[in-house]
Amino acid sequence: MQRDETFLKMRDDLYQKHPVITAKAVIPTPTVLRAYSLLRRAARRHRRSIAFWAHPMTGKSFCITALAALLRNEFQGCAVVLYEAKHNGEVGQGTFLEDILADIDFEPPVERSIPGKRKQLKHALYSLAAASSRIVILVDEAQELHENELRWLKTVINWCAQRLTFVTVVLFGQQELIAMRDDIVAFGRSDLDVRYTQEMYQFEMIRNVTELRTVLDVYDDGSEFPEGSGASYTEFLWPRAFANGLRLHGHANTLWAAFTALAPNGSIAEGVSMQWIAAAIAEIADLTKDQDSSSFVPSDDAWREAIKACGYADWAPTLAKTRTGSRRTKTSAA
Repeated sequence: MQRDETFLKMRDDLYQKHPVITAKAVIPTPTVLRAYSLLRRAARRHRRSIAFWAHPMTGKSFCITALAALLRNEFQGCAVVLYEAKHNGEVGQGTFLEDILADIDFEPPVERSIPGKRKQLKHALYSLAAASSRIVILVDEAQELHENELRWLKTVINWCAQRLTFVTVVLFGQQELIAMRDDIVAFGRSDLDVRYTQEMYQFEMIRNVTELRTVLDVYDDGSEFPEGSGASYTEFLWPRAFANGLRLHGHANTLWAAFTALAPNGSIAEGVSMQWIAAAIAEIADLTKDQDSSSFVPSDDAWREAIKACGYADWAPTLAKTRTGSRRTKTSAA
């Protein structure tokens, strides 16, 4: 469909707010959907947890955002808490409780005593879950958690569960999360292993060109911005070219080849994270914004330039070294 001048003006006005340009697009990638299938199974149990580990720059933050959206869509009224674990030096229960209260935007004054803070957190989480009796706590940077923090969180979870609230904890961390689990078991805290890390999976990247094409299909025909416009992400970014048949999924081979060419030793055997794919698409949109026309097609050189501009070529050698240093895995989320 050929868009009129009104749409084109709206595109210019809203371009800088587009989810692709602001890196806030929630794309249900194959890797996210694999993780979500595991999380969904866990969320149907009364008390269940699941853990994912990944190498740096693998797209954990993208996954957490997408999982939160999928949970809210499937489990109506489900409370979703996003908590980023912090390395605070000395581990203090009061600080830990305050951090979670801050992350859930707790407004009343926080009690000074630890029992008071614990009581506030219990009731705050219980209140958040009231609509569905279900709460999911997504913990980012989980490798920063200390054994004591897991114990303190367990106490709060048990209190909620006793009041018939489904509580699911999802740990997302770097490969150090594996060592943390080993330490928990070594120090005889099998109760914490059973509660948090017994189910541990490696969160993988986009593994091949077929999965990449599936991701690009969402940009072409599984997304919308602005709401109610009917315009997919690809159409909004290149409306004239889209009307004449441009679809990003047709460039999957080119984009994959460009990532391969810029990877160390010309190999991306472990895949490419959604973070880099999204960044490359944002960059090529910026690079070619004023080139949109009925005959526009992103060139191979433009894709390579976009990947370089997003920083992948600079990071790739570091990522390769990090992965080589930690090949151990418990289970794959494939």
